[in-house]
Amino acid sequence: MLNTKLLILTVGVLAAVTEAAGTCPSIENNVDYSGADVGSARSSSANGCCSICSSTNGCGAFTWTNYNGGTCWLKQSKGTAKSSNGAVSAVLQTSSASGTCQTIENNVDYSGADVGSAASSSANGCCSICSKTNGCGAFTWTNYNGGTCWLKKSKGTAKASSGAVSGVVQASSTSSSATCPSLENNVDYSGSDVGSARSSSASGCCNICSNNNACGAFTWTNYNGGTCWLKSSKGTGKASPGSISSTVQKSTQPSTPTSPSSVDPANAQYSLSAFAIGDWGTTTYKGSCCSRSNTFNNYDINAEDVVASLMNTEAGNAAVKPKVIIGHGDNFYWTGINSLEGRDSRFATTFEEKFKGNNIRTIPWVNVLGNHDYGGASYVCNQGDNNARCANTAALLQGLDNKFKWQSEYTSPNDNRWNLDDHFY
Repeated sequence: MLNTKLLILTVGVLAAVTEAAGTCPSIENNVDYSGADVGSARSSSANGCCSICSSTNGCGAFTWTNYNGGTCWLKQSKGTAKSSNGAVSAVLQTSSASGTCQTIENNVDYSGADVGSAASSSANGCCSICSKTNGCGAFTWTNYNGGTCWLKKSKGTAKASSGAVSGVVQASSTSSSATCPSLENNVDYSGSDVGSARSSSASGCCNICSNNNACGAFTWTNYNGGTCWLKSSKGTGKASPGSISSTVQKSTQPSTPTSPSSVDPANAQYSLSAFAIGDWGTTTYKGSCCSRSNTFNNYDINAEDVVASLMNTEAGNAAVKPKVIIGHGDNFYWTGINSLEGRDSRFATTFEEKFKGNNIRTIPWVNVLGNHDYGGASYVCNQGDNNARCANTAALLQGLDNKFKWQSEYTSPNDNRWNLDDHFY
């Protein structure tokens, strides 16, 4: 049912924000709303996040941290609240959107044409959510994950589906007319990215930017057949052969309702940058695996340093900054974390002190365990910080549980970046 693009926003201070009806009455200090991210925006304090969230399609909550001078982490919904020193979080309350759902169909699923999803405990909320989401003209609600609106470009094919509720949205909207008075050839506006969209030429970027509340400028390149790199503001102009850049002057005027079938979400997509890495865990000392000749190189220590350095370099050079690092197991060789007492020291030595570059130090990691994390090269149970034979089945099961718990309950001092919530993603 869901066939949507992953989203990343790496945003500078917004050059212009349209007026949005939104309040944040319940501020929670030292709380992080985990997951459900739809983007990020810079703000020197949490006070600015409410306005930014209210003007961002799909945003219903936020967490502010002091990362990079202050960042609003925009959320689809509240999600799981976790203790996080210094973080500030809130849920956005918005006035009802201008959209009507004249035809509600019970026990019907509109198949295909997905443009996204949003949490809602009942189908009643989907109409408002869809009317505020670019590219959405219809929806199907199911009770998945406590209630989910599956947002659709158009109605598509209606199929019988017990418990599903579907509707078509007729939204009144404003259309933006915009001018781009100063096109600069062979110039790239560096940084301040808020997203990207395909366009075969630079001329299309002006209108695309004008329909994005957070966009105030753009750079066009011929990447992937032509791409508009949308910017919150002009930023620093740098020489870049073939690039075309401009600021955008916006004006809005009322328009007639847009037919859902005429909306093309392919022209309003975003790009995700992420790192994926596995078997990255280093050992604690040279040759800790087994006997080797005297001529071996210290690969088991140095290789991770090289990988971490390359990741930091690539993160700094990326046009769209990485949003997450996905780890797929074998985080600590050879036998995982062997004791609660030795855990923090091991994390510091072979994780925090390795992946400490300025460009990656606070990017969140989403992890699972591999066979080595469960003691795959030796016994599962422990005696102190050493592996030990398990006395019986109950001890073995407890040992496996400990191996998972000692990693999942770790708190990173770098923006609580270590996340291991389950045995699978």
